[in-house]
Amino acid sequence: MKRLSLIIILTMVLAVCGCSGKSGKKYFWQKNNQVKTIGIISSPDANGNSPTAVDLVFIYNDFLGSELLKLNADQWFETKNEVLLKFYGGVDVLSYEVVPFSEVKDIKLPDKHKDAVDIIIFAQYQSAAGSIPAVLTNYKYPLIRLEKEKYTIRSEV
Repeated sequence: MKRLSLIIILTMVLAVCGCSGKSGKKYFWQKNNQVKTIGIISSPDANGNSPTAVDLVFIYNDFLGSELLKLNADQWFETKNEVLLKFYGGVDVLSYEVVPFSEVKDIKLPDKHKDAVDIIIFAQYQSAAGSIPAVLTNYKYPLIRLEKEKYTIRSEV
């Protein structure tokens, strides 16, 4: 009886924890991302007092995110239409033009955003430091602050 109980307990532990964490596969009770809402705030001198193009990219397959992270913002904005055509249905993009000293509230996330494997931000800055993409997947309430030469991300509660 003790042996049967031990086998049952070990089976349950392996099922809950997963045997191999390296596979990246999610079980039905695990979420692909933590994001519930996204906010954008632009400082008065954001992007050298210029509007900033911001794309929030929701990716629904396992390999595209790592490829897109190799791009800077200029490359993303140049190839965005091509990516959307090649991966139709596998990517959602929310695009904004954010002027200095403004705020984007109540961003309506895509209907299937909870299925996104990766969520990436691209912000088209005049400076190279601001053109680096970032992953939002593990934030619950990411707040993106557009500053003079780059953006920052913090998680709001």
